[in-house]
Amino acid sequence: MSYFKEIIFVNDGSTDRTLVILQNLKANLQVKIISLLKNKGKGFAIKSGVEAASGKIILFMDVDLSTPPETTEKFLKVYKDNCLLIGNRESRLSKLIKRQNYLREKAGQAFTVLANLILKDNCSDYTCGFKVFPASLGRKIFSLAKINRWAFDAEIVFLAKKLGAQVKELPVTWEHRANSRVNLKRDVISTFFELLKIRYFDLTGKYANF
Repeated sequence: MSYFKEIIFVNDGSTDRTLVILQNLKANLQVKIISLLKNKGKGFAIKSGVEAASGKIILFMDVDLSTPPETTEKFLKVYKDNCLLIGNRESRLSKLIKRQNYLREKAGQAFTVLANLILKDNCSDYTCGFKVFPASLGRKIFSLAKINRWAFDAEIVFLAKKLGAQVKELPVTWEHRANSRVNLKRDVISTFFELLKIRYFDLTGKYANF
C-alpha cells in the first residue's frame, strides 16, 4: 500500500501490552509511536497524531481495521482540497460484514439523530472511524477542537463546515470488532452532554479564533 508514506500509532495511556506490541512493530516497520502517559480520550489521541503528521493528506482510522486500509484508494480518487471525507456505514452501498449488536447499533443511530438536531447538521454517520482530509484543514480543525472523547467526531464535522469545508460521506466496507471497550450506558450519557458543549462553545464564541 504505497499510498501510506507515514504511519503514526497513538497509544492513549493504555495499561495493557499495547505499547509493547507497538514497540515490537516499530522494530520491523518504519512507524511513529506517540504514547500518552494517561488516557485522555480518542479525540485527544487523534489530535496528537494530526499535530505530529508531516504529510499533506491525513487519514485516521481505527487500529482494529474495522474498515480495511485498502479503502484509502477509493477515498483518494475523490479527494480534493478543503474537503473532509468520512466513511458512511449507513449508505446502501456500504458492505457491513459483521454488524454491531442491536443496542450498540441503535445507540449509534440515536447519537446521529441527536447530533444532527443539536448541531443543526445533516450527517448520516459521524462515528465511522475512517476519515481523510488535507493536513492544512485538519490542523485548523484540531486547533479549535475542545472535545476529547466520544463526541469529537461530531465536533470535527461541525468545525469543518464552520470553516467552509465540504463534508462528503462515502460508502465503506466495515466489520464490527467484538473487543470494543465502549461502556454503552456511561458513554451515551457523557456524549449527550458533549454535544451540548459543542453548541455552547459555538454560541459563546469559543470557536471564533480562526
